[in-house]
Amino acid sequence: MKRAYPSPRELDLPEPPPLPPAPPGDLAIVVPLASTALSADERIGLASLRRFAPSDVPRLLVCPERVELGPAWSDFTVLRVPDAWMASVQSYNAMLLSAWWWRRLAQLRQVLIFQTDCLLLRPDLLAWKDEPASFVGPPFFKRDGRVKGVGNGGFSLRRPQDALAVLESDNLNLGRGHPQLWRRTYRDLLWRAWRKSREDDPTRPLGARFARGFDRAEDEFWAYYAPMFSPAYRPAGAETAIRFGAESQPERLVAMNSGEAPLGAHAWALHGRAFWLEQLRRAGLDPETAAASGP
Repeated sequence: MKRAYPSPRELDLPEPPPLPPAPPGDLAIVVPLASTALSADERIGLASLRRFAPSDVPRLLVCPERVELGPAWSDFTVLRVPDAWMASVQSYNAMLLSAWWWRRLAQLRQVLIFQTDCLLLRPDLLAWKDEPASFVGPPFFKRDGRVKGVGNGGFSLRRPQDALAVLESDNLNLGRGHPQLWRRTYRDLLWRAWRKSREDDPTRPLGARFARGFDRAEDEFWAYYAPMFSPAYRPAGAETAIRFGAESQPERLVAMNSGEAPLGAHAWALHGRAFWLEQLRRAGLDPETAAASGP
């Protein structure tokens, strides 16, 4: 088990005052952007988003107040957040474990989180707009190659109201947790976060206190632990995750998906870069041209 982070409580970032909510709708694409100084691979990823995302799905750019945006970003609606919440990977991780963040998106039925290290590979995002799961992301794999669970958060489909229900819950049902939780490492994390929650402000809901004590990646919380706090919160199953996206072991995942590329990929330049570049070419996007283009 990897990807340790300071818990949101340890970071102790000031919760912002109420911020303007995202425009209401059924589905929107959310792109977190900490800096406009993009790498060539990030430009390829954004080119794939612009090429394959349906034009009638709103695009929301979430960026710190300090970032200056030029006309190249005019196809996005901008949502500003306090600089401290996007100053590092750790603070961004804490933001996605915070109720204020999901409350801001709560007028949207679904959001596609698309970090700048992602690819969109297919034009059929709208086919996912009625997906009932609260959280869909590329699968995590076990060492033996089997799917461990859903999933990676960098490229993920989420229901903000379901996430908010978790963080506003005062109930805990261990029986709804992912089976993975009863392995020793995950179980230790569960009890560590539980102990920290008992030391937090008791006026906060139990779900929020637990999340504030969680010191791993936010997607692990939403994949494994969040179901314990709300019966409405349901991560997707393995078959759905395989069709949706990829991160590690992309060739294995495509083979498991009957040779078909998923909707998208996260951290593609770190996991099978040449493989994904060929997938883009097959989809009709020239990576070299995209890399040389603007944001």
